[in-house]
Amino acid sequence: MARKAKYGKCTDCGTPVNRGSQQLCRGCFFKNHAGKHLIGATPWNKGVILGRFPKQSSRMKEIWAKAKAEGKSFPSNTGTHPLLGKPSKQIGRTRTLEARLKMSEARKRFLQTETGKMVHAANTQKAIQANMGAIFSPERCEKIRQSKVGKRRPDIAGEKNWNWREDRNAVLEKHRVRGSLEWKQWRAAVFARDDFTCKECGVRGVYIEPHHIIPVRSDWNKLFELNNGITLCRPCHKRTMWKEDEFAGKYTALLTTA
Repeated sequence: MARKAKYGKCTDCGTPVNRGSQQLCRGCFFKNHAGKHLIGATPWNKGVILGRFPKQSSRMKEIWAKAKAEGKSFPSNTGTHPLLGKPSKQIGRTRTLEARLKMSEARKRFLQTETGKMVHAANTQKAIQANMGAIFSPERCEKIRQSKVGKRRPDIAGEKNWNWREDRNAVLEKHRVRGSLEWKQWRAAVFARDDFTCKECGVRGVYIEPHHIIPVRSDWNKLFELNNGITLCRPCHKRTMWKEDEFAGKYTALLTTA
């Protein structure tokens, strides 16, 4: 049989509250009492310079040791718990290894989402398994789509998006060119001339890529010029991306002396 709650009234505003554990409603408590004892108090860590590991700092240990010796639950001027209004019973308490392991296992049952919300891990996995491989009906797909209409994020929409392109035709043309016969022939000619060897580090027998000394975005007419291409391995090629001007003189000289 469920226990019947005993209700009373807030001593400040008269709002009904559970008299078994409360004397004030939530609004009156935070309005008139919570943090009232901290008004005008000096912060406990004012002027304290901590090292790289604050919790292991000798100064921090001295502050906490002094607070515990004075019967405080927190190293503040009042020595009282912010909500209880009296020293906490947890001062100086050392939990056993078994208790700490139980607390650790209890926390593992929950996951923190990107929004900071704590959810039960088991229930989350059940939801994932339930929806895995599910085929939604057209009506449900339309309902999901309608729920997202008009909810664009203006901070990353349109021109503010990291993937924004003024002209999408240039992107499509780039993909078309890289699948063309001319591209494959130019690529093979560059590799054969450089003996399938990275001209930057000299490695051979790894994945190699053709690099445009003058990038295509600067001069489209030099797309298939043999002297505008050089063989690089993947790591060396990544270091040149958006820095082609810094390597242009060096690679041109390499091809001239070869």
